[in-house]
Amino acid sequence: MQNFTGNLRQGNVSGAITSAGLDVEGVRVLVAEVRQYAADLVKAGAPAEALEAKVKAIEDQLARPKPDQSVLRGLLNDIRNALSGAAGNIIESGVLFKIGSLLGV
Repeated sequence: MQNFTGNLRQGNVSGAITSAGLDVEGVRVLVAEVRQYAADLVKAGAPAEALEAKVKAIEDQLARPKPDQSVLRGLLNDIRNALSGAAGNIIESGVLFKIGSLLGV
């Protein structure tokens, strides 16, 4: 549990328990941008099949009522690793920055 707000007492719970999770809307925006610039990322050296597979897997998770945040984190790391082949590309740099921001690294 990362954050706690409220009071807990025996027999009575008040307040809210929250966990600072992954910014799912931020992941949606990132995936849309990766889709938009996928051809440029592949031209710069990112593996097309791996990139497509990871983006599709994230989209599948995002389509669920409650996306599994640990799965999303893993897939974002996979995309980050796939983009290592596109090093030096300005689009790749922007995507890596956004992934880092989403993952808190």
